[in-house]
Amino acid sequence: MFYRVVTGVVAQRLGDEMVLIHPKTDRIFLLNRTGARVWELLSDQLDLDGTQEKLCQEFGGDPDQIRRDVEQIVFSLTKEQFIDQS
Repeated sequence: MFYRVVTGVVAQRLGDEMVLIHPKTDRIFLLNRTGARVWELLSDQLDLDGTQEKLCQEFGGDPDQIRRDVEQIVFSLTKEQFIDQS
């Protein structure tokens, strides 16, 4: 499944973190290092499987835990209307 950034959302990296601003909803969302990387990978049009695979390569760790983390981040970003399914 692919996701796309909602039109108008602004992303700004601050060190390892990323701040997202949605001007239409006035929502601000702060992503930690992992969340910021998920955002970048989804912005590059990787699907969930590709995002999980890339994070496993970059961070190491348990693939099942990484999958759960990716799914939770995607759920939160979708709920807050920063991304949607494409």
